[in-house]
Amino acid sequence: PCSLSSEMCRRLYCRLTPACVIAFLSVYVIITIIIVTFFYNLISAVQTKYRNEGYSTFDKEIMSLNMFTLMTDFIQKPHHPTVSFSFDKSKSDRIGVFRHIPDTRNRRCKGITYEILDYPKVSVIITYINEARSALIRTIVSILSRTPKALLEEIILIDDFSIIKEDGAFYTKLPKVKVFRNKNRQGLIKSRMAGVKLAKGPLIMFLDSHCEVNIGWLEPLIYYITQNNRTIASPIVDFIDPDTFDYNKSSDLIKGGFDWNFDFKWFDIPPRRNMKGRTLPIISAATGGIFLIEKEWFNTLGGFDPGLEIWGGESLEISLKTWMCNGSLAIIPCSRVGHVFVKKHPYSFPKGSTNTIMRNYKRVAEVWLGDYKQYFYNYRPEAIDIDAGSLAARFLLQQSMNCKPFSWYMKNVFQELVDPYEAKVAFGQVKQGIKCLESDNKEVYFKLCSEVEFPQQSWTYSVISKELHNHKQECLTHDKHLVILMKCVGSTFQKWIRRGMRIKSIDEYLCLESKEMPDEDYILVQPCRKYAITQQWRFTGEVEVMENMDVRDII
Repeated sequence: PCSLSSEMCRRLYCRLTPACVIAFLSVYVIITIIIVTFFYNLISAVQTKYRNEGYSTFDKEIMSLNMFTLMTDFIQKPHHPTVSFSFDKSKSDRIGVFRHIPDTRNRRCKGITYEILDYPKVSVIITYINEARSALIRTIVSILSRTPKALLEEIILIDDFSIIKEDGAFYTKLPKVKVFRNKNRQGLIKSRMAGVKLAKGPLIMFLDSHCEVNIGWLEPLIYYITQNNRTIASPIVDFIDPDTFDYNKSSDLIKGGFDWNFDFKWFDIPPRRNMKGRTLPIISAATGGIFLIEKEWFNTLGGFDPGLEIWGGESLEISLKTWMCNGSLAIIPCSRVGHVFVKKHPYSFPKGSTNTIMRNYKRVAEVWLGDYKQYFYNYRPEAIDIDAGSLAARFLLQQSMNCKPFSWYMKNVFQELVDPYEAKVAFGQVKQGIKCLESDNKEVYFKLCSEVEFPQQSWTYSVISKELHNHKQECLTHDKHLVILMKCVGSTFQKWIRRGMRIKSIDEYLCLESKEMPDEDYILVQPCRKYAITQQWRFTGEVEVMENMDVRDII
């Protein structure tokens, strides 16, 4: 019906020719193969990059294409609608199951070698409840990828009765991971104790469920423990921003401690004389929640007080009894662990957070502070009438181990803990309504008060020095109307006196004032105004003592 000379007819005829059909299918298959190969090579390149970085050396079973896909799909599953998070979950999810993080160790640390074949194995214990899957997966993968196989006995996950219990089954697909689920809500403290009972390794490492361990993190901790088995070894904890998830290096010139509020604080230490000194252990008065300890020594110390509930006071208690009962505690600068610091508790307290935490603190104060417990009650009067439960077993443990008194601890370990009746100090958060002074590098901000221990909102004021310090012992300083933080040099611009609820500069009639702006609230000094609400400040820790009062009259 048509001539083959016709262009249309030739095209129709070609379509009907088997050879043309085969040619078309061949081209289609080739293009498909090229596309699939491209994406496969792209993913493989990502795997190879992280495998060869030195920061992340993944086993094939962990980072196989199939496991990578499974983990990526797993973290995208929707959470229960009632679960909220104390960090930007969407940002965490976008980062994925692993990432490159900077090696924040001092360069001298990188040249130290360890005889790891002679080291005891470690059981890592992580408790979680309704944790963002990406954060917990990244914690696990960072451990598996940055820990020598010879040192890792197991990773024990204690699910503290999460809403979605099925998540635990997925975590067990990862190497060396074991999951145990509480039959009801127990809290972090009791969950950690359950993990200790299950641990097979002679050493136990406590981590949180939103951490990223850094390269070479475990070897220096184990080495220190092998030199003295009656000790606690803590890493330098790097700061992971809860909003951006940026990984920030922390100073290696700090040690842990606390104030009379029982809030954990970091204290600066003098610079080391040389680079080698930057690798040496830092004797620390207290540890946070991330540390390595020999299991036998932990049990000898009685573990965490079984009377403590949910969260709060457990790290302080283990720190005090370690030191006072013939042990020691150190921060190991060559060990680095990143931690997401949140400003509020990501979970609820069945009996209320204040009542639970104050009850825990009271148990610690009654057992370990001796006569100095009165100082704690002056800063935490809400704890006075709380029933702390029976303390008989704790006192018996204290006596059986021949533990030293708290006065010894203050004199020999923690000289930075100021006797409030000598220095007449106020400290804690500096509040105005629901907002607090907050330090960030050299800047001072006015932000929502944190519901949990947050070093950037911790301040100390001394009547003697008339200085207002942040957690890094930097002084609040005013330059004209600007308020900043600087090294304390005794300048009159760093001297403050308290007039009622106002904080006044000693050399001018200027008072600390908050200023609300559309984008961000900030702090400045302005002429003092007696009834200005924006110049009214309250310390959460307050001691009022008459000039000639004898401390013995109070104790």
